[in-house]
Amino acid sequence: MTKVEEFEISHMDNFVPLFKEKNWKAILASNIPDPTREVLTIKQNGEILFFAGLHFHRPGVAEGWIMASERVQENKVIFFKQVYRLIHRVCNTAYGLHRFSIAVDLDYAEGDKWARKLGLSYEGIARGYTADNRDHAIYAKRWH
Repeated sequence: MTKVEEFEISHMDNFVPLFKEKNWKAILASNIPDPTREVLTIKQNGEILFFAGLHFHRPGVAEGWIMASERVQENKVIFFKQVYRLIHRVCNTAYGLHRFSIAVDLDYAEGDKWARKLGLSYEGIARGYTADNRDHAIYAKRWH
């Protein structure tokens, strides 16, 4: 059973990220300016599948982010469905966004396929996108 709940700092205690970044807690913390807002924990059978959140750039424009657990590998269909639902919920109802984007690390080989299946269009490469200077592909979708 899949459950979506508000993020709590304690959720990080038993979380094992898909990508074995040594500083994953710092990366996650940098994406959570206020952990009481716009951050969700998605669980499958009581285990954390992923964290998800939004960065609001201006009214109607936001960038989504996800930090997946290693459990995503064995739950790819559930992961995809949950991400798809979240994107459409925040864009169509919850926040009324007219533009939603994501940045996909170029080291994530499946990223392009996933982004396109989610209905997002490729927009280009953002060079030195992260604090550690990694390049990312940008994907977006416009509503309204």
